[in-house]
Amino acid sequence: MAKAKKARLKEANAHLARARDQWDSATVDAWEPAEPADCVTKCFYSYENALVAAATAIGIAWTKKHYEKADLAKKLFEQNRLKTDISDLLARLNEPAKMSHMVIRARICLRLTWKISFPISNIF
Repeated sequence: MAKAKKARLKEANAHLARARDQWDSATVDAWEPAEPADCVTKCFYSYENALVAAATAIGIAWTKKHYEKADLAKKLFEQNRLKTDISDLLARLNEPAKMSHMVIRARICLRLTWKISFPISNIF
């Protein structure tokens, strides 16, 4: 059964609040000392959560798959339900976001593994 409008709007507002928080956090990561990987990742998730908020508010189902969200953004734009087509932006930001997760994981592994051997700050 479809969710009632009130429940959809409450859920949409939660996604929109998360999107705002991620955007605010991304802007902080853009300041010196810059954290570009974190900035890109947070921008990506901010746009995704804004899209999810829009889809939820109008009662359209969405999935957790990033590439399907890009397709959804294109569809909503073509239906004039979004003012801006963010499908290409989502697709472009998805790759660096995936890469930043791998970089972050690699840094954590290196810190844990080589912490005793030599200062990790010399590597990154």
